[in-house]
Amino acid sequence: MSQKTVYLAGKDIAYAKEESWRSYSFQFCLKQGLQIVNPLALAKSKLNTGSRAYYADSRSRHEVEEVFNAIDRSDLLLANLHEADESAWVPLIYARNKGKPTVVWGAFPLSPWLASYVNASFNDLQEALEYLVLVSQDEDKSAVDWSLQFESGLRENSERFPYEGQVDFQYFSGEASSPYLLLAPHATSYWSFGSLKPAESFTGAVAAACSRLTGAHALVPSYCRAEDTIYNYASLKHIHDPLLETIFRQKKIHGLELLVLVRGSTWDEPRGISASMLAGLEDNSRLQGVLSRLKEEGERRQIAVRTLELEGDQEGLGVLAEALQIPILTLSVHKSLLVPSMQRAHYFNLISLLDTVFS
Repeated sequence: MSQKTVYLAGKDIAYAKEESWRSYSFQFCLKQGLQIVNPLALAKSKLNTGSRAYYADSRSRHEVEEVFNAIDRSDLLLANLHEADESAWVPLIYARNKGKPTVVWGAFPLSPWLASYVNASFNDLQEALEYLVLVSQDEDKSAVDWSLQFESGLRENSERFPYEGQVDFQYFSGEASSPYLLLAPHATSYWSFGSLKPAESFTGAVAAACSRLTGAHALVPSYCRAEDTIYNYASLKHIHDPLLETIFRQKKIHGLELLVLVRGSTWDEPRGISASMLAGLEDNSRLQGVLSRLKEEGERRQIAVRTLELEGDQEGLGVLAEALQIPILTLSVHKSLLVPSMQRAHYFNLISLLDTVFS
């Protein structure tokens, strides 16, 4: 399972020997195997979102959305309630409403209203951090629960465009050595040549959860996309698209060797996973290795994995594969594997399969 991630909320004040409470928390959690999402210094975090802090005097909707996206990606929240302002209680309330454990330290007693959003409260930061470690070791909070929370956030924004100046996707930075980039191109609604197409439920959650578990890189749309530039790359490549630019940039930075598109299929199609491939270059050893592991693990987990010929609506991917000079693998996942609220075991089996293949 992946490391648990803690979001830090509240004013940055001195704690031990004039050290920042955020710095102290970061060092403590690092030793305990926890990751930190610090809105004041996200460079310290593995989740490279480019978010900024939620300042009391800078409350644009854009900044609030960035904070909410970062909390959606986290497992727990730790808030400093000394001189509590919006930077503490807005993330606290949002995280609690998302079902995430919330821990606070600072001035007490809490108001009954604010206390209703708190799972545990402590006078001392050290005690709060030690409690977080205990909570993080509770394996009941699995990839399935995280996926349900993450998908609920996608649904809220699925049919609206981002605010001005905000990108319409989230980037999950994986391990520097990982050769894989997972993308769920239709995790939210999208426009394709003038027609609005519906979102494919839980494909975004699958890509994001797989990134957390395996260390692979991932791109997940977070708002309705203006154009389907992935599948229509051949005709739309002249369009300035930050998503495409990010793919090319990450390929250059990390030496990516395989782009994996996670799609959803319908109830009428054969149950399991259908894989279709585009080479992009002569050496396809990475692609063949992934296909081999998919079939082996699928057979062991009783998930059928079949390969398909290139479909007509994927022809635009051929141009993208050639431009990237890496293979593209499309995984169409049957609907029965993408309903964790009703078929939790099937979804967990799917995540575990991908965890094995892309680790």
